[in-house]
Amino acid sequence: MMHSQPPQSRHPVLPLQPHKIPAVFVFMLTLGMLLFTAPAIRAAGPSDIKANLKDQKQKAKKTEQTLNKLTAKERDLHKELAAAEDRIKSLERDLNSQEAALAEIEQNKAESEKSHGRLLQKRRKTEKELEELLNAMWPLYIESRAGRGANMPDWHESDRRFEWSTRVYAAINEKNRELAEQQQEIASVLKKQEELERKARERLASVNKSKDRILRDKLAYNSRLNNVRKQKEDAEASLKNVLSLIQDLNYRLETSDKPEGKFALNKGRLPWPARGMLTLRYAPAADPPTRGIGIALMNGAPVQTVASGKVVHNDILRGFGRVVIVMHDKEYYSLYAYLADSNLTVGQDVKRGQKLGTAGYFPRVEGPGLYFELRFHQKAINPEPWLTASN
Repeated sequence: MMHSQPPQSRHPVLPLQPHKIPAVFVFMLTLGMLLFTAPAIRAAGPSDIKANLKDQKQKAKKTEQTLNKLTAKERDLHKELAAAEDRIKSLERDLNSQEAALAEIEQNKAESEKSHGRLLQKRRKTEKELEELLNAMWPLYIESRAGRGANMPDWHESDRRFEWSTRVYAAINEKNRELAEQQQEIASVLKKQEELERKARERLASVNKSKDRILRDKLAYNSRLNNVRKQKEDAEASLKNVLSLIQDLNYRLETSDKPEGKFALNKGRLPWPARGMLTLRYAPAADPPTRGIGIALMNGAPVQTVASGKVVHNDILRGFGRVVIVMHDKEYYSLYAYLADSNLTVGQDVKRGQKLGTAGYFPRVEGPGLYFELRFHQKAINPEPWLTASN
């Protein structure tokens, strides 16, 4: 690996000049620290995905059961609403009948009152006629009883008058009796009408009370129905999300079962991180050691990831330009140094062949290039056997 001007320092362990520490050592130390902390954001493996998938399937099953219960509850509420509406219609028919009966009673009462008024008027007329007859007849009656026929020009004429007056009086008495009977009958009818009116009003109040109660029940049923529908909509949305997550987990599980998902099976199949000329080979025993490969590239050449994974580092490292490190599975890392730029963010998932950035200045090739490493945990491994033969 190419190194820049080392800082002036002593290090008792390295077999180097006493007053210099190679930049490659600084780089490797920094890299070790990065990789040491990287496992905290490792991607989930197949076992984690399967466990999550199992949990989501159980959640989907419970949600489906809840949804079925809410659907059944909704049907029951519809039945209760239908029954309540039938009761309301029945009460409304009864109410209409009672109101019609009450109106008929009111009409009969009014007619009876008019008839009673006519009878009273007729009675007053009869009483007046009776009073006039008595006034005309009374002197004759007194005279006939006092004188036993004295000073009476004709007894027979007087007797005829008396008999006529008696018959008239009897007729008047009979008429008064009839009027009394009619008045009693009218009073009885009025009392019956008042009783019917009282019962009709009581019935009407009872019907209105029942109607108000059923209307309140209907409002309560509607509220319960809306609540159940809201719960059902929430359950359906939750089920939809869970099923979508299950589908995603199934896809991830299938992907993790593929060779790319198990990085160790990719040996000899990884694409090159960039297309160019190999200028620096893996040589960990060299002085200084080279733990990766160097590739000379064209200016602005794209650099791509060799496998899917998660970005665990993207920053400037003094002497090595921009360095991007990608974690693959839980054990492997790929490193890309001397990048001119990269818009990836730490924690971002990347796919195989996805562009990481563009080549920057590589001092070893005195121009644009890339320094590339593969690491198993914190140990560098030769990347060439892992890459395809063609470049």
